[in-house]
Amino acid sequence: KKLSLALAALALCGAANAATIPSNFAVTVAFTPTCVASTSNPTSIAFPAYTAFGTAVNLPQATFAFDCSRGTLAIATLAIAGGVSSTSTTAATGYFSNAGLNYFLTLGTPSATGGTAATAANGAIGTAQTISVTVDGIIPQQAGNANGTTPVNDTDNRVLTITF
Repeated sequence: KKLSLALAALALCGAANAATIPSNFAVTVAFTPTCVASTSNPTSIAFPAYTAFGTAVNLPQATFAFDCSRGTLAIATLAIAGGVSSTSTTAATGYFSNAGLNYFLTLGTPSATGGTAATAANGAIGTAQTISVTVDGIIPQQAGNANGTTPVNDTDNRVLTITF
């Protein structure tokens, strides 16, 4: 009985002396926002055939998308190498030449959709914001000088980039 009483007294002393001692620490994250070109972007856009002195021909509108870190649109500039860029609030037209013909490309005003924040509550990682821009174009009525009497099919490689 004395042993049980002694053990009980020791247990009570241990419980009375228990304490919670915090140890604070900081969690640092190095984050670099980025964008990636959508895999569904067109790899080629083509004007319909144009005949010298004919009526202007329009490029079928194409839409390009970039999956970006949320909030990127506010500071984004989209550009086609060689002559045209649009900001997050303006469209722009650039002037180009291929096969002896002038053509214009217009970048529409970019728009952003989607993008959800990550949450600690349920471990959701969040989703990208998609920044989309349209590309329109026109070959205006002109004579052209595409190699005299020989019809020409020529490709003018362009790169659409996003800078943020």
